[in-house]
Amino acid sequence: MKKTILFDFDGTVADTVGPIVEILNGMAEDFNFPQIDSEILENFRGQENKEALREALRKGNIPKHKLPLIVKRVWSETHKQIASWHPIAGIENVLLALKEDGCQIGIVTTGSKANVIKFLDGNKMDHFDFIYAGKSFFGKAKVIKTLLKVHHLNPEEVFYVGDQTSDIEAARSVNITPIAVTWGFNSEKILQEHKPEVIIAKPEELMKFFQSL
Repeated sequence: MKKTILFDFDGTVADTVGPIVEILNGMAEDFNFPQIDSEILENFRGQENKEALREALRKGNIPKHKLPLIVKRVWSETHKQIASWHPIAGIENVLLALKEDGCQIGIVTTGSKANVIKFLDGNKMDHFDFIYAGKSFFGKAKVIKTLLKVHHLNPEEVFYVGDQTSDIEAARSVNITPIAVTWGFNSEKILQEHKPEVIIAKPEELMKFFQSL
């Protein structure tokens, strides 16, 4: 069976959590919200995306109408910086090994495709067979469904690797196998609650998992 392995981008392939926190902290004074320290970040990691967003707005006393301005600034700063950001340590070796093993690999993200390409170019990473992006923050399932249709893929032969509970639910909703990793945004505890096929703590464990199939 030729496996197709799809990867989330932010926090799964690209080490973006720290840089994005730095961007937000650099904006804190302008938007009058508190700095994000390690304790606050760890608390967010243990929550669902929507729950974490609601708490961030509440704790930061941020009116909802300011959220689009904050998001726009984060996207702008990310686009400026992302070519110099780094991949997750060890993930590139896994990608190369999967390709050598005959797997198709791709990126599915609800972020900016332009940013993904800029990051990959900046890190000289040309391992991916395709990149699919969608605009909706919570609409990843729709992007995956489009990819499956365009490439005529059998869902039973497709896996989705992501760092958030929303990745698990998106994969499950289109009948592909969800694999969770603990090095990104969500904590292992909350990932376990969503019962992915497997939870991976280190990139090299990901390769061992696929070799065992």
